[in-house]
Amino acid sequence: MNTSELGRFTCGCMHCEHRFTHLHRHRRSIRPVLKALSDRVPLCSACHWPLTLEEAAANSMADLAQKKGICFDAKCREELKRRQRAAEQQKAEDAVRIAALWAELDRIRKQALAGAGLAGPEAAASRPRQAEDWSLLAVPGHGRGLTPLPADRRSAFIEHLRKAARSGFEADIGDQGQATEDSDSILAERTCGLCGGNCCLGGGDHAYLDATVIQAYRGNNPGAGRKEAEAYFIGRLPSVSVEGSCVYHGGAGCGLGELRSRVCKDHFCGPLLKAKNLGVKRAWVAVLTAGEPHWIRGPWPRPEERLLRSGFIQG
Repeated sequence: MNTSELGRFTCGCMHCEHRFTHLHRHRRSIRPVLKALSDRVPLCSACHWPLTLEEAAANSMADLAQKKGICFDAKCREELKRRQRAAEQQKAEDAVRIAALWAELDRIRKQALAGAGLAGPEAAASRPRQAEDWSLLAVPGHGRGLTPLPADRRSAFIEHLRKAARSGFEADIGDQGQATEDSDSILAERTCGLCGGNCCLGGGDHAYLDATVIQAYRGNNPGAGRKEAEAYFIGRLPSVSVEGSCVYHGGAGCGLGELRSRVCKDHFCGPLLKAKNLGVKRAWVAVLTAGEPHWIRGPWPRPEERLLRSGFIQG
């Protein structure tokens, strides 16, 4: 580091410049300081030194938020170019893998159609469009097993339930009893059943249960009090649930059934929403997983996906 660069980090006095130069030569001794600084000021992702205001402004907000900012040092800029080249190469490789995945899924779909008598010369003669009508629908899934609900998660849910029950009994019922009506999309309902509830993982210890759900319960049970409502929702907890998922996410689906929240009823994953908007009535559904449950953020499917299970769904 030359003297002209010292002004970036010091007040300019001789003592501070001498001290900072010494620290710069022994970076390892001040790593805890740099780590603490990273939560307050943006650091260069290559050399790990604080960015000046000018350097920070030259980076995008997204890069700064993800701690990928780069300073003006030549070596760091070269590192940035290397990363960009690696990212482009990875993107090209991922595109090849995704294309291969789609091709493999389509091959399995056609094989399944033939095995079910929905494709081939015989089917084509009687129902020429039958095979074409079965769309390929790939949705995200999970491979987690069932486990008894841990005591700490049960306690956390009961605490949340009591707060929701208090709010639900303080407000007027209104027409909340009608909130138990479910979506009329049979395709969506059956696809979610085959998926196994990847989206349910967001339910955690709260299950999206709020005052509206409590009011829906009151609408269906006019004479019930708050204690009865709490006992009902606690009694609906399954004996075993999907590990790390919603407390009501059992082996047979949601323990709440028709009383689950509107968040749960109205939510569609990206591929399913697209199929619904396109008016797809029947599909060969492929449930994919990358080993861990995931939400769809960005391109779908990811190159590391594998087929977990599949089936024919008709709405």
